[in-house]
Order: sequence, then structure tokens, then C-alpha cells
Amino acid sequence: MQSCQKLGSFSSSLLVALISIAIIITCSIIHPVAGNYNVSFSVDLIHRDSPKSPFYNHNLSRFERLDLAMQHAQIRSRLIGKSGLILDGGEYLMKVSYGTPPFDFFSIVDTGSELSWIQCLPCTHCFRSKTSPFNPKKSRTFKYVPHPLTDDQFLLQEKEKNISYSYKPKSIEYTSYSIEYEDGSYSRGELARDTVTVGNRIHLVSFPDFLFGCGRDNGGRFSETAAGIVGFAPQPDSFISQLKITNFAYCLAPYGSTTAGRISFGREAVVSGPGVVSTPLILDQYYNVMLKEISVGNIKVKYFQDGITINGGAGKILIDSGTQLTYLPKPLLSKIQGILRQKIRLRPVRNQGHYTLCYPLSLRNYGDVPKITFHFNGGANLQLNPSIAFCKISSSAKCLSLLPTDDTPIFGHMAQQNVLVGFDIDKKKLSFKPMDCTRY
Repeated sequence: MQSCQKLGSFSSSLLVALISIAIIITCSIIHPVAGNYNVSFSVDLIHRDSPKSPFYNHNLSRFERLDLAMQHAQIRSRLIGKSGLILDGGEYLMKVSYGTPPFDFFSIVDTGSELSWIQCLPCTHCFRSKTSPFNPKKSRTFKYVPHPLTDDQFLLQEKEKNISYSYKPKSIEYTSYSIEYEDGSYSRGELARDTVTVGNRIHLVSFPDFLFGCGRDNGGRFSETAAGIVGFAPQPDSFISQLKITNFAYCLAPYGSTTAGRISFGREAVVSGPGVVSTPLILDQYYNVMLKEISVGNIKVKYFQDGITINGGAGKILIDSGTQLTYLPKPLLSKIQGILRQKIRLRPVRNQGHYTLCYPLSLRNYGDVPKITFHFNGGANLQLNPSIAFCKISSSAKCLSLLPTDDTPIFGHMAQQNVLVGFDIDKKKLSFKPMDCTRY
């Protein structure tokens, strides 16, 4: 049974944009890579709250875990788009090893952040984490960025207004950074370079001179499950840009699955074969596509906001692996809910938190719920699984997993489960292929 999450406490959560992904890696033989990278590799993908996650909390019930992630999603939907950088509780984590020898860290994968950073010793102030901060003195390949800002090829291209850099030649010769997030959280420290290692138990690859932030002063709403951020945004200093990755793909296993999904990079990330549909990818701070309309059964509703159809009936929506549910403009969602009420012959139930349309558990996913299909530009159609469209949020109700927003529309990761989602940055194309992600 697919589950989604109600509102709850998020007192210790870190809000980050992105796309975000829990990746657990077991190391073996490391293959160093240098120069013009042309490699491919993949990593197991495990949700932070999966029983396979090292941060799984056995003391929480299923619905308490649902509550927490729903809170993350609500705040993320309000903040994303207002700033280039947004923090999140981190739905998914990626294991990245820094240094020589490699030291393992689980960091939040964020498709909305550019600069990657981890907590470093000595800490002026470090948030509580289940992973000890990185000790630069224990890495043979660690080095600070010693030159002024204009001497660094990556930093020359830095345009992010929420990241500031400075150079202090008379005291300590390094370039410092400061990141301020929309919710008041922050990370400050020095820019550094070191070898990073990623991969799976069969194939590990290492990349020298990776630029990242060595965070000495970090505070705010950070989760204990993470040591920092891995930035996946389509910008020059991000993880994928530095590693010269032009395509990646992930397949998210259903929530609560004991089998991992996977994220792939390079040649292994090509999405092809029967059932593949594609739509143009719009690259700015984030990854976006154009949504034309949504059909409920045989009724199609064109994209519109504020009561009017815009862009000829198509609107930009952010593809995000870090937000659980899907957020649509209020007028569009209201129209969809009206059609659902007409087609579902059950009386809705009320008082279900922030969910706007709920039914009793007697709702049959494959009998009472009409097909809900998203139609994107380029002829890419993606149908929601009925158990995802209406998911069990408590012991008494199933609720529509589409919520209203006055801010940036988001296509969340629940709607992407059991779908291979491929990002081709060179061709600016996003592809979908429905499949069993537990077998990917």
C-alpha cells in the first residue's frame, strides 16, 4: 500500500531545494579519473526513512515518519523559487567519500543547490550530526583554495546571489564562502579541493581536485542524518558539472520498500527502449518542464493560473526529487478536485490536516479512482498510479497527493516512484519510462 505523509514536527530538519536522494554505497576497488571525464557509474538509492537506511528510526511509527516528511514538503514548496538555495530535511542522501584515504559522508542531494559542502574540523559551530566532521589534516590530497576569487576558473562563473566569497590575503590565505538559506540556516567556512569518491560495491570512481566548502560554522534547521550538501543544480560549480556529467537518471523505489532503487550517471543513465516518453528540459537554477494539461478520466484540464490560461495552455513545473508530494496552482487543482468529486461516488472526509480532498479507506484505488494523467510538452504523458494519486495517510483516510500552492509548482518524488527519470543536460531533454524500480 502506497503511503504519503501528514504534517508533523520538523524541528531538526534541514530544508534544501532539490531535487534531493538517499544513496548508500559500499566500497571496493577505486578507479581514479582525471582530465576529460568520460565515465559511467551507478549508486544504490535508498530513502532516508527506508528500513535499509542507516538513519532509520525504529521508534517512529509509519505515520509519524509520514508526518515528518510531509512537513518538509510543505515548507520546501513555499520557499523553493524564492531563493536560489533552499534547505530541506533531505528525503534522500548520497554517500560521498572525501579525501585520501577516503572518509565517508552521507550528504543531502539537492538539485536546487550548486556548491557542495560538508562540516569540517575544527568547528566554530557545527550542528549535531550522526557523522563526525571531516578532518582535513587526515587527508593527503586536501588543499585550500589559496588564490583570490578571480584566479579560480569555477568561481569566475559563480553568479548565485545567496553565495558570497571573500579573500583574506593578510591573515590566512584562503577564499572563504558564506551560504545563507531562506529559512535562516547557513554554512560558512573555506573553499577547498580534495579527491571525492563515489560509486557502488563493484565499481568506485574517484575525482581529484573537487571544489567544495569546508564548513566551520553551520547552523539552523539541520537534520542529524546529514553531514552537508551535494549540489546537483545545472550550474558551473555543482557536483555534476565538476564531474563533467551531462546525463543522469534515477529510479525511485516505492516508499517503505526494503529494496533499493538506483541513480546512474554517464552512459549507464541513458533512458531508452519501449515505453519511453520525453519532454524538453528547461534549465535555470533548477530542472523544469512545461505542463500542458492534466486529464481526469476522459476530461482534460488545461494549465491555468489565477483563473486564466497562460502560455497557450502550458506552465512551467519544477521536477524535484526532494519534495514528496506534487504542488499545483490553486485554480488548476480546484478544477481537478471538482471533477474527482463528481466521478468518485463516495462522501469525502474532512479534518485531514493540509490535505484538501480525502475519502474513507473504503475507496478502491483501482475501482473508484479515475485515471489521472499529466500531459507535458512534446507528447510526454505520465499516468499516476492510483495508489499514488490517493494514498493512505492515516488509519482512517486516503487523500489526494496533489496539493495547492501560490508559489512554484512542483512535480514531487512520489509521482516519480516506479518511473525511470532521465536528465539529458546536453540535449535539454527529460525522459520517463515506467518500470519496477526495485528491479532496476
